[in-house]
Amino acid sequence: MNQAHKKNIAYLDPNDDLKTLITIFHSLKISHAPVIDNTKLVGIVSKTDFIDYIQIKFHENSYMSLQEFFAETKVKQLMTQPIVEAQVHDTTMTILEKLSLHKIGSVVLKDGQKVAGIITEKDMIKYFTQAYEQEMTFSEKLSNHIIQWLDKNGIIRISKILADIGI
Repeated sequence: MNQAHKKNIAYLDPNDDLKTLITIFHSLKISHAPVIDNTKLVGIVSKTDFIDYIQIKFHENSYMSLQEFFAETKVKQLMTQPIVEAQVHDTTMTILEKLSLHKIGSVVLKDGQKVAGIITEKDMIKYFTQAYEQEMTFSEKLSNHIIQWLDKNGIIRISKILADIGI
């Protein structure tokens, strides 16, 4: 599964605040990050964890400003545990089974004990899309290209209209 995992991943510390979390998620355009305490993987946090936590806890702490809430709330308060892991040598189907079985959006990928990346549902969709496109025969690719061109230029719609009126 080496092709789909992210090689340069951002790590969060359990004591990082929510401002740090959203800054990293936004600037790196990521939706999941492992939480590492010293060198030990202790959790994973996602945009969904963030949204769910905010929905419940910010309302409970409505006396605080959003800036205060973000500064006082730590990643360890919303990270997910236990962590579902896979090894870099695991098959794509093994990883897919873990995502499905645990009904989760990501799996932490490890090389032995070292965190090597994260595989997300989005990565799996990209992987299967590329695999499908590579398996298509030349004639299938050509047919799809022709159909897209015909549709783009309105020829398919014209043909359907003519067929509907019996021409």
